[in-house]
Order: sequence, then structure tokens, then C-alpha cells
Amino acid sequence: MMEPLLGHLVAQGDCLDAFIAALEAEDLALRDGRLQDLPALTGRKHALLARIAELDHSREAAQIALGHPPGRAGADAAAASQCVQDAWAQLLARAERARDLNRRVAAKVFTHLDHTTQALAVLQADRQPLYGRDGVRSAGGGAPRSAG
Repeated sequence: MMEPLLGHLVAQGDCLDAFIAALEAEDLALRDGRLQDLPALTGRKHALLARIAELDHSREAAQIALGHPPGRAGADAAAASQCVQDAWAQLLARAERARDLNRRVAAKVFTHLDHTTQALAVLQADRQPLYGRDGVRSAGGGAPRSAG
């Protein structure tokens, strides 16, 4: 039979693995310019983050039920008392990987946003769009010129 705390650690680890996979997919989508994939990936990440929070709350409730205080020190003590330090260490390593990957993806998103903002600023200099919605160049803010 699995120790009560171990079950929580396994469930959290599985959810973190799914979150890491979503982050990796988002990273690839950004790298490959598949921006149309981002809304679905963002929705998946939000759902996984909500589930991770639920699982964390449940794990902390289990550690409190075992007589340990909430928080990191209580989690460390609970893991030691249940002889599940390896599972706890693996969970912490996954959480660190997810944090680092999330920061890297966020940096890419903000870099992409900055480049897009700069490109828009150039194309809309002096509040006069260089190109209209139809892709035709506007001459001095007046009517688009015909090529013929």
C-alpha cells in the first residue's frame, strides 16, 4: 500500500510533468512561429496550474494530518517521517525545472511582444499607417495609389 504522502507526491509529479510538457510545446510553438497554437497551450497551462494548486493544497493537508506544520519545513519533515524523501526531492526538481522553463518561455513571449510593438510603431509612424488593412501602401495618408 502506498503511503498517504507518497500518493500526493506522485500525483503532483505527474501534473508537473504535464505542465512541463505544455511549456515545452509552447516553447517550440514560439520557436517555430506557430503563434496560432499559443491560445490553446495557454489554456492548457492555466488548467494545469489550477490542478497543481489543488494537489499542493491536498498534499499540505496530508502533511498537517501527519502532525507537521504547513510550508516547506513541514513538507521536508513529513517526507522524512514517511521515508519518501526521494519522491519529495524529485518533485522539487520538477518544480524547479517548470519554474525555469516558464521563465524562459515568458522571456521569449515578451521579446516577441517587444519586436511586434516596435514593428507596429515603425509601420504606424506619425499615426499614419504605412500599409492599410488590405496590404496596399498608403501614400502620405491619402488614398492608396494604384500600381496601374
